[in-house]
Amino acid sequence: SVQWFYPRHSQRMPPQSYIAADTPVNDVRVFVDGLHGQTRQAALEAAQRLRSATTLGRLNAELIEVSERLPGAAVDVGPGANKGSVSVTFRPEHGCHLVANAGNEGLPGLNSAFSLRVDGTPAAEGEGPPPLRVSAEGRCCLEEEAMRCSLTASPTKHSWPVMPSLQLGVGMAGLMTHPLRTESSGHLIFTDVLGRHTLKLSAASRDLRPKEGSAFLKLPLQSSKTSVSYHFLKDSSASSQPQRLAACLELAGLLGDVTLGRFEACWMRQGPLLGGRWQLRGELGVAKALGGSTLPLEERFFLGGASGGLQRFLGFAAHGLGPASFEQRESKARFGLVKGLGGLNAIRSGSVMERTGPGSFLGGDTRASVEAVLSFPLGPMQLMSFGTLGLLVNRSCLKSMDDLSQNFRASLGAGVGYPLPGGGHLAATFSLPIQAVEGDALRPFQVSVSFGNQL
Repeated sequence: SVQWFYPRHSQRMPPQSYIAADTPVNDVRVFVDGLHGQTRQAALEAAQRLRSATTLGRLNAELIEVSERLPGAAVDVGPGANKGSVSVTFRPEHGCHLVANAGNEGLPGLNSAFSLRVDGTPAAEGEGPPPLRVSAEGRCCLEEEAMRCSLTASPTKHSWPVMPSLQLGVGMAGLMTHPLRTESSGHLIFTDVLGRHTLKLSAASRDLRPKEGSAFLKLPLQSSKTSVSYHFLKDSSASSQPQRLAACLELAGLLGDVTLGRFEACWMRQGPLLGGRWQLRGELGVAKALGGSTLPLEERFFLGGASGGLQRFLGFAAHGLGPASFEQRESKARFGLVKGLGGLNAIRSGSVMERTGPGSFLGGDTRASVEAVLSFPLGPMQLMSFGTLGLLVNRSCLKSMDDLSQNFRASLGAGVGYPLPGGGHLAATFSLPIQAVEGDALRPFQVSVSFGNQL
């Protein structure tokens, strides 16, 4: 539906009942607010056409055509901030809407997640659009073994240059194999009309609850954090060679006991090749604790596993490589070379320390990875081959370039899978790690799950 809203007229000027179709339009400002999935993508594509309208008649014709292609969406039209400008807002119809989705969480993390969301938009009172939209969402994140619930409220005033919203949330992570973590948070979010630029003011309180005797007890068990972060997203999924660039820059330390700077970026591109498709993905993450503080577990980077985006590294277990702590015992005296974390180390003492069990992977402050995937259709299925190169380290432990090169991991593999909407897949894979470090948790056979064309 298309709704035109006009400003209230003074008593001296009676309302105008007719506006000529050839009335010129100098500027059409389009807002996409509260839509998701394919509906949001269709609205973004329609926004490009609406901005090219030069008269009210042409704009009205485009709006009628667009509204027919957006089921469940309302189109509000009103005067812009300047003379000759028009403001258009695509939003959900009033009432409650239940939306189930599988996709990515976005930076930081870029995790694969299932989500179930209820959007509530009240009916408008009098003239103008509804004043407020409220969303309640539950989300399950695969890599972090996490469940989160959030409540978001945002005004629907369509003439603002940014979309503000307030979000409150609670969550738990590490529900199975990872250390248990709980978090409560609040965010004040400002997003531009196309969702490309986001400024977020955040406050969070976290608790880490490791098992008794765990190496994670050496990390901060409780932390409070206030931060400001900038998020950038550029998505061209509608082209023949879709690509996506996402980046996040965060500074924390004004209040609370977490003081750090953090940067993450992810780039993906895919396209056709020899009857199949190729996909190339790269990512980089760097964190720096400031003021002599220690990075909490929640701020560290991890690598490994078959699910998700930035953390995915086929051939290794989730959180299965990188800086680690192992239980050790003293063995009988010997002399020689022992392969350990970081490469071969000469043992010249009268005895050596041997590991007695699996380690606890503590994460690092620097992560980088590159993944290439080539897939070909096989009936309704897909044949996949892939290669991955990755690095996860603590920069303070690097003394030379040799230390850096010895911490690279690499794997090659193949699999068969079923394609999912958005470019994801559900696949059974076999991987051969061609570069690993002693103590890494290797997983040759895995079930790989990804959602979204950038995961």
